[in-house]
Amino acid sequence: MLKFPPLKPHRYTERIIVKKQEEYSNKAVFLMYDKKGCCLGRMETEPCVLRNRYHLYSPNSDKYSSLHIKRLNSFKRRVGVGSSLINAAKIESFKNFCNGNIHLVASDIFDAKHPPQVFYRKVGFEFGKHEIDTKKIVDDCIKNNKPVDKLLGDSFMYIERDVDESGESANSLKQAKEMFSDIFNWL
Repeated sequence: MLKFPPLKPHRYTERIIVKKQEEYSNKAVFLMYDKKGCCLGRMETEPCVLRNRYHLYSPNSDKYSSLHIKRLNSFKRRVGVGSSLINAAKIESFKNFCNGNIHLVASDIFDAKHPPQVFYRKVGFEFGKHEIDTKKIVDDCIKNNKPVDKLLGDSFMYIERDVDESGESANSLKQAKEMFSDIFNWL
């Protein structure tokens, strides 16, 4: 008889996200694969200083650091691929001193029956201040669990965590990265 329970076999993850950084720029491509090696999704990002003069994104600042999601493609829908890539973007935003700020332009040009605005709203994105009508339509569709019945066009959307116009947060993060470089490299 055993004196202790046997060791359980290690569970392998079902999915893995690979980051490919471009050599001479801050652009990054995230690819998600399943355990068979099939590509499930792709996301392109680039950190930038958002000049928000007309407040298309955040109403709280004219200029701040933010991670721009240029493209997000999910090759299998409704299985968590997009949400996982958004979570990777949130981590990448902090790694690039964007303080958790993310922005994008959601467009229903590729799939009018399933506009991405609904997905982005569910994962925490806000609409820009000029998108009041679109916000009402999308929120109503989410609340009543019904499909969107009209074209929404392009929508400016963002996640705002910390709008730091002075740059103090970014400087303190850079100092922390220098002091604890091993931890930042591990992330």
